[in-house]
Amino acid sequence: MAMVFGEITTKANVNYEKIVRDTCRGIGFVLADVGHDADNCKVLVNIEQQSPDIAQGVHGHLTKMPEEIRAGD
Repeated sequence: MAMVFGEITTKANVNYEKIVRDTCRGIGFVLADVGHDADNCKVLVNIEQQSPDIAQGVHGHLTKMPEEIRAGD
């Protein structure tokens, strides 16, 4: 089983299951006897819209001074 969880801000349409399976396959998880089968494992995805409060604290971090940056959670 592979799980992807989190909060993000994006307008992109991302196929998380495909990314997970391609990544697992690419690093050699291709048979159940190696512990994980990329093509047959269950993939759970729970991605939510990022909270506006968190987004306000972390967006713009590339243009802020280090002392202005706050934790995102």
